[in-house]
Amino acid sequence: MPLDAATDSFRRAWEASDVRDTTPGDHRLLIVDDFEDGRYLYVQYFIALGFIVEEATDGAEALEKIQATRPDVVVMDLAMPHMDGLATTRALRDDPSTATMPIVIVTGHANTADAKRAKEAGANEVCAKPCAPNDLSIMILKYLRPKPRDA
Repeated sequence: MPLDAATDSFRRAWEASDVRDTTPGDHRLLIVDDFEDGRYLYVQYFIALGFIVEEATDGAEALEKIQATRPDVVVMDLAMPHMDGLATTRALRDDPSTATMPIVIVTGHANTADAKRAKEAGANEVCAKPCAPNDLSIMILKYLRPKPRDA
């Protein structure tokens, strides 16, 4: 899908969502992937949509960024060195300050068993690679919440 068509599809979904009275710039995402090209693709796509986007290369770095930036949604690869997506998801679920943070696992290992393990670890969604950025954006949209406006 060309970028213009994908962004049009996302904007239509945005207008129909609960966050339609905000802008993507009111929402922060964290993209966690050790594979630079995959991370770059998602980061650039979400920046083009107007989101504030942070990135991390593994689970340990993700935990640090989450504490520092408090993203609205975490998009995370399953297979990473040092601390994989399952361990990171479990750590987030075990911490009361991040226990309800939406987590979308994006993985090339999305067979039934891996998807089940990701869900059991606490992932809200599992998207099999290649996960088109537009499909991912529509998926995360349901986890965004309206932001209070300054008076």
